[in-house]
Amino acid sequence: MLQIVAAVGIVGYLSFRNGERAVEELAQELIAQTGKRVEEQLTTVLENTHWVNQLNAEAIDRAELNLQLETRQPRAEKFLWQQMRSFKSIQWISLGSQKSGEYLGIWRNPKDNSLQIIAANKSTNYQSIYYATDKKGTRTAKLNAEPGTYDVRVRPWYKEAVAANKPIWTSIYQGFTPGTVFIAASQPIRDRNGKLLGVCAVDLSLSELQQYLHRLKFSKTGQIFAIERSGLLVASSSQESSFRKMSGKQEPERLNVLDSETFVIRTAAKYLYEKFGGFSNIQQRQQLKFSRDGAEYFVEVLPFSDSNGLNWLIAIAVPASDFMGQINQNTRSTILLCAAALLLSTIVGALNARWVTLPLLRLNQAAKDIAQGEFDRTVAVSKLDEVGSLAQSFNEMA
Repeated sequence: MLQIVAAVGIVGYLSFRNGERAVEELAQELIAQTGKRVEEQLTTVLENTHWVNQLNAEAIDRAELNLQLETRQPRAEKFLWQQMRSFKSIQWISLGSQKSGEYLGIWRNPKDNSLQIIAANKSTNYQSIYYATDKKGTRTAKLNAEPGTYDVRVRPWYKEAVAANKPIWTSIYQGFTPGTVFIAASQPIRDRNGKLLGVCAVDLSLSELQQYLHRLKFSKTGQIFAIERSGLLVASSSQESSFRKMSGKQEPERLNVLDSETFVIRTAAKYLYEKFGGFSNIQQRQQLKFSRDGAEYFVEVLPFSDSNGLNWLIAIAVPASDFMGQINQNTRSTILLCAAALLLSTIVGALNARWVTLPLLRLNQAAKDIAQGEFDRTVAVSKLDEVGSLAQSFNEMA
């Protein structure tokens, strides 16, 4: 019986361990593939933004575009409109003039994907006016106007490019529309004598990036997030805002990932921060497994940077329970089968033992009866093995 129990236990344990190992390998492979997809998507989108800026800078140098934006520029409007048609991931293309702060841009409306022209110049009294466009990129009806006046020279994407005097990524900033968050690729434009003419920029909506991450349903409760090396949140699959209104402060502030309201993100971020002594110390792709409050997690973190100053971390975090559901179910099934096998073997063993020992018990009782003087006592012979032969000999003696 002990051997049966041991065999059943070993089979159950080995089944669980093999299943656990297979699930862990599957989880790591799935997380690695997800990280690769995010990395490839970001690379494509981010490279396009600076490429568009360079195209516009070269067009200005060839006089195909100009930054004399005081009045309407139909040629420039169609040029930018065509670029927006070609690059679907871009939210805004902007031109800003140093002369008086004039602005010309094309905006992709996320609600219906339509392209709109925005102008703020002398002819609009420096108010941002939105115009619809037709199928050829020509402005048509006036749609709406932003309140107040607009001076492009005070906008973050403009000021930071002028200060750096080279193509850059701006700080993440909030748009005029509530809930919109952007990062811009900006490039200063100078004439051949070095005089500042203005800035061209391409804006990426981080809300669009969050939606992309959210659509990557790679596990039940897993999360993807991108952060700056300072720990400030860039975007996440939970679609949590990267800005938060702080009590006692008028303007919203950037959210640190360590203060995220999403449990899996906050837990993984704290682990990475503690393990490496800060996010700045993570220099290469890492796949890790850790435990926190009795739960296990898989996490992959990878640096993401480019030549224009971008320096982010991308992390994918998944509770092990997302992958262990099936193995736990298989383990329960294995335990039930092992228990059933153990019960069946116990019953069969007991019946076999009774079948073997019953003739011996009868023979023993007959011997006791003869010892008491019952010399005519015989034993029924029901087996042809050694026990049966012994019973036959006993009967002949009686």
